[in-house]
Amino acid sequence: DSDIKIARKRVKDSYPDYDTLRTVYQITCDMLHLAVGSEQEESESIDLKNLASRCGFHINVVRSSLRVLNRLGVFDMVELSDPRVGIQFTIGREALQEIIIGYQNEAKATFTDNLVRLFLPEALNDVHFIDSDVVLSKMGLTYNSLIKGLEVLQSEGILTYKMHVDDPFIRLIEPRMSKLPVLKADAEQFRNIQLDKLEKVIGYAQTKSCRSYYIRKYFGEEHIPRKCGLCDRCVNEASSSNIPNRKNIKSVVDSIATNAVTLEYIIEKSELSDELVKMTLKWLSSQQKIIYNRTKKTFRLK
Repeated sequence: DSDIKIARKRVKDSYPDYDTLRTVYQITCDMLHLAVGSEQEESESIDLKNLASRCGFHINVVRSSLRVLNRLGVFDMVELSDPRVGIQFTIGREALQEIIIGYQNEAKATFTDNLVRLFLPEALNDVHFIDSDVVLSKMGLTYNSLIKGLEVLQSEGILTYKMHVDDPFIRLIEPRMSKLPVLKADAEQFRNIQLDKLEKVIGYAQTKSCRSYYIRKYFGEEHIPRKCGLCDRCVNEASSSNIPNRKNIKSVVDSIATNAVTLEYIIEKSELSDELVKMTLKWLSSQQKIIYNRTKKTFRLK
């Protein structure tokens, strides 16, 4: 569940909704000192931290909003580089391993171990920078979770960290409007596509039925068999269907009782179908509950 929440949050942060885009548009124009109807001739650097503070959003959400507005043709944006995470460990490799082993909190141990794997050996001698998107992807974290974890380790004297963000250059393509010059449907189209794709991936992972049927249905195929017989769901279902229920097991066991009896006798005595009796006998045999005499073709309980 936590992985799913993180995945959904990542999509929403990467493709902000219409209200977020509208706020970023208006405040960006204010920071560029553009009145309604004004045009911008040359690109200007925009202070992302200040913009994020004035919008009341996280800096990553603001950056994503500017990227979406750039793709929609509202802004022309040039980014000099992606945000980067810089880390320098203040203790040696062996001491780091001892600390990781000594952690009682498994999540904290995993977090620290992943950092060590990503940033060593370079981060032992100097601040080593890696693109934040790479770090978040490798560690399976949100930006906030990463920062919180780094803050804890820095307060414990294990490392120091820096976040490096180059401010982008922005130019408003058309004169400033009183409202965002993009329809809500257009602004959120790609966001909705990505969320839909994510839900389908989640559905594929969580489906209890045939995976092949699920994925082929998603891609628009028709007249598809409900079961492929090959995926893990089909195999598991087939395995579980070969386990008789308690009532059938009791009927067969009671029919055998203390005697050695034939298959025909068990079928007649239990009043079950041939297939159910055979399946139950096969299961009892696999559990070493009965013995079959091949010469006399009889069954008896162990």
